[in-house]
Amino acid sequence: MEAVLNRASTYLGLVGLGWFVPIIRLGAGRSPAEQVRELWRQLGIPLLAISLFVLAWSGVAPKIETSLGAVPGPAAVWDEAVLLVEDHKAQRERQEAFYERQEERNAATL
Repeated sequence: MEAVLNRASTYLGLVGLGWFVPIIRLGAGRSPAEQVRELWRQLGIPLLAISLFVLAWSGVAPKIETSLGAVPGPAAVWDEAVLLVEDHKAQRERQEAFYERQEERNAATL
């Protein structure tokens, strides 16, 4: 069983899911206190740091004025990211329609 856990932890670490290893070991009954500490170290601390960064960003951003206006906060950046994804999807649909029309024209020409 230990060999399987070690192999799984190696593969999960390679694909960036090393935080999942303590959960597997918890399920296997391996020293719960140690696994919770490891899970906190690998998952809890980074999530807390990201949360604190976003909170600081949302609090400070409106107070910073540049020649182009205020620095956008997390909500404004998220809204723009959503719009970019929607625009990308629309561009892909237009591209596919263009290629379909080209294929029809080529088929008609031949």
